[in-house]
Amino acid sequence: MRNIFCTLLISLFIITSTFYAQTGSIFGVVKDKLSNEKLPGVNIFLIGTENGTATNISGEFELNNIPVGTYQLRASYVGFETLAKSDIIVNSARPAYVEFNLNPAAIELEGITVTSEYFEKNPTELANVTSLSYEEIRRSPGGF
Repeated sequence: MRNIFCTLLISLFIITSTFYAQTGSIFGVVKDKLSNEKLPGVNIFLIGTENGTATNISGEFELNNIPVGTYQLRASYVGFETLAKSDIIVNSARPAYVEFNLNPAAIELEGITVTSEYFEKNPTELANVTSLSYEEIRRSPGGF
């Protein structure tokens, strides 16, 4: 009875350890290619999955509990070109390290036309007309 219990316990341990050993992690940093400064808030996506994260204040990121395999990782940030890296091997032995160097990109918007009707005068409109009597003109300062 004791032998069966030990065998069952050992096989349960082996099954559990192989189940937990089938995941890995990816960590890394995202920098500006021109200034070499770390970029906070960059979106990091594991292409083909729903996993993703954002870089912290130090420009570093970490993705955990990723099944073992080969992946593509994409970094996107407003004002910078999106960059994807492929052939990132995730295994249970050690985490994969990825470094992104993003190029600044100009943001192009649609053209805007500003028009104003405030200063345009219609030639058929009369200017503001006020009529004053002789007495009003005489009593106004400088009118006499």
